[in-house]
Amino acid sequence: MRSLWRWVRITLLLATLAVGLSTNPSPSATRVVLPALAEGEFYSLIGDGYASRRSVHDEAIGVLDLHSGRELWRRDPGIGALQSLRIVDGVLIVSAMGYEDATHKILRSGTDQTIALNLRSGRELWRHKGALLSNMVGAILPIWCNGCSDDAVGVDARTGREIWRSPWLKTSNYFDGRSQWSIARDGTVRAVDLTTGSARLVGTLPKDYWIIGGSTRYILAVPPSLPGSGSVVYPGVGVFDSHDLRQIAYLNITNSARFPPDLWLCGDLICQRGLPDMKVYDLHGELRYAKAQFLLSTVIDRDDQQLIIGVQSRSGVVTPGVPMDTSQLVETATGHVVADIGVWRLVRVDADRIWVALFASRGPDTLIAAPWGSAQAETIFGYIDLRPGAPLAVTTLKPLGRAYEDCDFDYGWLLCGNAVTGIREVAIHVGVNFA
Repeated sequence: MRSLWRWVRITLLLATLAVGLSTNPSPSATRVVLPALAEGEFYSLIGDGYASRRSVHDEAIGVLDLHSGRELWRRDPGIGALQSLRIVDGVLIVSAMGYEDATHKILRSGTDQTIALNLRSGRELWRHKGALLSNMVGAILPIWCNGCSDDAVGVDARTGREIWRSPWLKTSNYFDGRSQWSIARDGTVRAVDLTTGSARLVGTLPKDYWIIGGSTRYILAVPPSLPGSGSVVYPGVGVFDSHDLRQIAYLNITNSARFPPDLWLCGDLICQRGLPDMKVYDLHGELRYAKAQFLLSTVIDRDDQQLIIGVQSRSGVVTPGVPMDTSQLVETATGHVVADIGVWRLVRVDADRIWVALFASRGPDTLIAAPWGSAQAETIFGYIDLRPGAPLAVTTLKPLGRAYEDCDFDYGWLLCGNAVTGIREVAIHVGVNFA
């Protein structure tokens, strides 16, 4: 009898473990096909294991648990046009701007609101006037009022409790990793610490100049746009010392206000993004070199060396079986190609890795000059190790199982889909042994 009871207990234990494994799959093996989207709807990654479901037709928000693919809740917060959506300290933070009238076509400045929602239920926790800044440090939310005279505040993400208040954080577009830089109308620049709200006087820029980029050494700022320039075109760019805003040089390089920006700081050089050619200048505006049909994607640092990641196009040159454009890593100082990774495409850059994907070809003129029938059957995900001593080559992870045309990657999750072939969006957790 005793041995029989022992066998029963072992059987019950194994059954319990089996149920646990089936209802709580290992995150490293998670691959979930998400619910079908209606016309105008889209998914976005908002945190580890969570995605939002939104539509271009209304302001409703749905939150999905990516481990199960189940929508947890869906509601319209009723605060206007959504501007920002993110998870902070386990709370969903939503910022929105109100409309001018009932047509919902024109936004009204000064109507921003930020609300906190329970991530699992959608229940409102708190709300505050103002919009959440795109940059933040820790779980302190910097909220400012765009178009009104109210002070900016830093609030606790969970409780909404005000931690600091600052009158200086008004017009802002540059973040140095800890402080948001704010430019007054007279050109005075202050750096507001986003953890304490304290402001540091940096210096003064020429009146009406606007910061477009910066580094630990330099700041790029543009003068007012040309009258009647339509798409907003700036007549040049000033280079300033980031410590005291002393002007170092002025480059007569016309650039537009689109994003990504035309001009990037590349160490002691300035890179002009491309379209059609990438050009690299020194701080005196002298052209160092140009790369024809090269489009800059981003700039990274590795082993005291700065590298440009971009796509080298070969439009007009069609050779069967040869890629028409390839991704390259280029030495910033010389333009020398240090690695050509072929048709792998940049997905995301982290501190120690470049994440890339080998997407399925959509047709003979996209990646490889080849018939549609020989296009790649499935998408492959991989990375380039940026740690010292590692070779600049792609390490291939397991294929993703289907032919996706696009993938987002954040919080350790891939969100992939293929609207061309009608493949439903799928969420894949990138673990050591993901399936």
